Amino acid sequence: MLHEKIPHEALSLTGVKRMGGSSEECMATAPKEPFNIEVKFEHRDDGGLRAYSDSLPGFVISHEDPEKVIAEVPPVLEVILSAMMQAKVRVTPTVDIAELIGLEAPMLPAFMCDRVYMGEAITAC
Repeated sequence: MLHEKIPHEALSLTGVKRMGGSSEECMATAPKEPFNIEVKFEHRDDGGLRAYSDSLPGFVISHEDPEKVIAEVPPVLEVILSAMMQAKVRVTPTVDIAELIGLEAPMLPAFMCDRVYMGEAITAC
């Protein structure tokens, strides 16, 4: 359980396979195009929240404060993906199209919906 903000360099990457190694391998593993990561949110029995992604084994954030979980998703994804790809990765939440075009949509808190984040390799090795 995440009880306070932890330094991202101290995160354990247990179960996360590092890709690459040499600069040629590194360049081959860092995607040139932006990519999506779907993050699922589950309510905990104690009122807390858990975030995970089926497409990124090892990525799980859980805390009694849902807002802390939501805030930690991008930086934790950045650490894991940067280590895997041997490249600096930036992760940002995407915006629902209904918000962009001004459609009335039911306003649900972010932790009640699964969310797609966009990842982008910004530097190689």
